[in-house]
Amino acid sequence: MEYLLLRDVFFSYFVAMSAKEKNDIILPYLSRVCENRAFEKSPRNVRLLKFLVDQSLQGKDVNEYVIGLELFADNYDPDKNDSKVRVYMYNLRKKLYEYYHSDGKNDAIKFSIDKGQYNLRYEEKEKELLDDKGQGMAIFFNKHKNILLSLVLLLVLISALFIWVFKYSSEQKYCWSEFFVEEANNICVIADQVICWQPLGDRVDPRINEHINSEADFITYKQKHPEDSIRLANYSLYSKMAPFAIKDLNSWFIEHGSDFALRQESRFDLEELRNHNVVYIGQFKTMTTSKSVFLKDSKKFKVRYKPHGFIYQEGDLKKTYIPNNYPNIQTEYAMVSYMKLSSGKKGLYFVSNNDIGVMATVNKFTNKDWMVDFYTNLSSEDSYFNALFEVNGLQRTEISCELIHFEEINY
Repeated sequence: MEYLLLRDVFFSYFVAMSAKEKNDIILPYLSRVCENRAFEKSPRNVRLLKFLVDQSLQGKDVNEYVIGLELFADNYDPDKNDSKVRVYMYNLRKKLYEYYHSDGKNDAIKFSIDKGQYNLRYEEKEKELLDDKGQGMAIFFNKHKNILLSLVLLLVLISALFIWVFKYSSEQKYCWSEFFVEEANNICVIADQVICWQPLGDRVDPRINEHINSEADFITYKQKHPEDSIRLANYSLYSKMAPFAIKDLNSWFIEHGSDFALRQESRFDLEELRNHNVVYIGQFKTMTTSKSVFLKDSKKFKVRYKPHGFIYQEGDLKKTYIPNNYPNIQTEYAMVSYMKLSSGKKGLYFVSNNDIGVMATVNKFTNKDWMVDFYTNLSSEDSYFNALFEVNGLQRTEISCELIHFEEINY
């Protein structure tokens, strides 16, 4: 076999190197590949290869979604089964194959991407190392192969144990753990307001009807009011919180190697709770389907209707929390509810009356240091909970977010 895979001896040696040493070894071979005639007319392949090498040298895992955003930005849509990334990965593998079977056949380091994978790995030629020092290492390895392989195996086992301990002790993900496991199915449900068309003479005006926020609501309303000529528009309305909260969530999920699909609350089906973890962001007043799930296991919290707010009751203590608008200052109340769904999947709900409550709590719960402090209120890092926050803002921008009540849930 002409090449030794770096995941054995060379990989262990490579991992122990400093970043500068790794760059000194790998980058000259990267330049050699990118400047070759097989790549000179393929700038996209060159950019993709450089990106994969850079991520590998930093020890980062990549997936189709990350590559799509990096190379194609707004021209990549993961929700439409976009195949751009897979096509370019296929072309890159072909180009590398051509190169290493022609001009690059004597390269000491070979870049390789397994079929169906996105992470780059390195292979080292068995008898041709980088310099005289490397050649001496190869000779020494051949003489003491069995002993060195045993030592490498021991080193790998110790490293794996260290990584496992470090991951589960110092990098606790708290309420996000199940959202970040490998191949987790996650959905982010966004509160939206259905728009209706109201005929007025020779024109139609867009209107919000407080009784209608889904197709099912519309059917029920029309059955009760058949004389009303109102009809559903083909779009809905989102408030300011949607793009800001989604941005924080997207960065947080990418950081942990995971992702999520998007759903509108007006089109969300409870059947999807069977196979998905759910994050909900938005106002309670536009909830339809999610009403049956939110706070269903709480013994201390209830939703207050018209005006919307939250009620906290424990023993003889009962308090009602309704948003207030003072001159220039807005006081808002937001509930974060982490629950076990009936299917065994997890639900994490960020709910308030207005934008700043959702934006503030999503921002806090995507901050590692803040969550460490928050979890001192709970008996376990795996606890389920309902937590009520008071959020103060100026012109719909958060200036403070304070926990005022919480409830630990036991299933």
